[in-house]
Amino acid sequence: MDDFIRKKILYFLKYMYDKDPNHYIDLLEHFETDVSVIERNTLYLSNKNLLEHLETQRHKHVLARIAPNGIDFVEEDLENNYELNVLEFMKENLGKGKLDFDEFPEYLFPDRVKLNAKLLAYRNSDVAVIHDTGFPKQVDCVFPKDTLINKLEDLKVKKEMIKSTFERQSPIVNIANIEQMIGSQLQQGTRDSIQEGTFEITNHEQLSDFIELLKSKLPELEISADDKSEIEADVATIEVQMKSNRPKTGIVRDSLQSIKRILEGASGAVIATGLLKYLSAFFGG
Repeated sequence: MDDFIRKKILYFLKYMYDKDPNHYIDLLEHFETDVSVIERNTLYLSNKNLLEHLETQRHKHVLARIAPNGIDFVEEDLENNYELNVLEFMKENLGKGKLDFDEFPEYLFPDRVKLNAKLLAYRNSDVAVIHDTGFPKQVDCVFPKDTLINKLEDLKVKKEMIKSTFERQSPIVNIANIEQMIGSQLQQGTRDSIQEGTFEITNHEQLSDFIELLKSKLPELEISADDKSEIEADVATIEVQMKSNRPKTGIVRDSLQSIKRILEGASGAVIATGLLKYLSAFFGG
């Protein structure tokens, strides 16, 4: 349990840092748990150089501010452990029986479109009963199931296996002397691999044009309602990043790849084929 508490502390401090980087936050004002738990985990995170804390009077204040290493941790964790955090939060609230969408805290799940898409993916699963409304579908409330614990534990095991396998691998260094190479791709140390080109966005107007075209053609695509909902979620995610002063290329890339995968499943259709041709420009195709 402490692992998730520590993660929530860091996520919350990062959320508050983005609003005001100069102030320490009193964690006791924001976390409804045992005071000693907050104190113990704040000290642990401080010793790991993930946050800074002030000397405070016991049981009255626990003042802290996220450190640069903590910011890096949150950004990486948000990218790699999103589903794990969703399941951990639902497990933590199993006793409530019902969770409204707004009860999933914004500091843990800042991208609300992504959260909505992830929760919708749990329909007809052993994780939760999902109630949604409207079109595009918006999650109204969630009823977590006890069986979500099994999925959570399976996910943790898989992540640990991947981590341990990676740590056991010997480093491989490839050195290539290339006198001149223009507009080409190089593969090394691969087996049965497929090259799809490098993702890049050199023309934001071109990306915006593609998104508008996709939105206009979406009703005509012969794909399932779930696939349409997923495309709508991906489009919304891309639009959020395009409006940001610091757009994350990785998030845009993943969303476009998700759209590409769905369109490839309907590639026999003229509309889908045309959209894929347009989309391939962003992947060097």
